[in-house]
Amino acid sequence: ARMVDGFIAMGRGLVETAPVYQELARSGSPLVTLYPLPGLDVDCVYIDTRKAYRDLTNHFVKLGHKKIGLMINASRSQFSVNREQGFRSAMKAAKLAINEDWIIHASPDGSPFNQDEAGEIKLWDISDYQSGYWAMTMLLSRRDRPTAALCLSDESAIGALRAADLAGVKIPEEIALCGYDDKEPARYARVPLTTVHQPDEKLAEEAVSLLLDRIAGRLPAKAISRSIPATLVVRDSCGARLRSH
Repeated sequence: ARMVDGFIAMGRGLVETAPVYQELARSGSPLVTLYPLPGLDVDCVYIDTRKAYRDLTNHFVKLGHKKIGLMINASRSQFSVNREQGFRSAMKAAKLAINEDWIIHASPDGSPFNQDEAGEIKLWDISDYQSGYWAMTMLLSRRDRPTAALCLSDESAIGALRAADLAGVKIPEEIALCGYDDKEPARYARVPLTTVHQPDEKLAEEAVSLLLDRIAGRLPAKAISRSIPATLVVRDSCGARLRSH
């Protein structure tokens, strides 16, 4: 009814939402999304999680790790897909073998995947702490283990840390870990987490600025995509400080 001048879409990074956003864009309503989706040609401001996971993987490589794993969830969200692609591309560039047994797509509790009516695996009603705990439990059950692992988020890294503690596995001496997001719990975890800082306020500012420019007609017709850089934050869980002593 033209009661708003424009939209900012957060979303979950699911490709199924692209047609909805396309329909909104075709209606003539200015739209900015906060994550790129395949086949969606609209204005976008985003943090490049694929590059962030390349950077995290390269950080482990520079520390001398050759056996590196990845613990993410089982969602088809681009948030998860791009994390895995970033990890794989960095491993390939470093000419390191990717052990598929060390890539854990964690379901909520280790049970067979359940799907909702849209076909999306039901991951949203459980916490990343639980997924990280289960993923680390699975990783530790492998006969051959990695010496380092990337996690989906800070919360999942804390869950993984708890599972390692219960199994008597030392972090980072036996398995180095990193999280993602740089949320407050990352600083106060039992082992402070190496992670990636997402500048959320900068992301929001850029999205609002882009939308206002689009509403005011100050932009070319072609959709604009702006990537906001994330920053590696090195703490204790990756083992870098131990190696420097």
